[in-house]
Amino acid sequence: PGESFAVTDADPGTRFMLMTGEPYRETPVFKGPFVD
Repeated sequence: PGESFAVTDADPGTRFMLMTGEPYRETPVFKGPFVD
């Protein structure tokens, strides 16, 4: 797991942003159009 990443059936010109990191381990708080 985590050694490869594949995308299938994407439209031409589709762009992806892949982010990785350690989990915050905090309860998300929803305050509008973002997660605090």
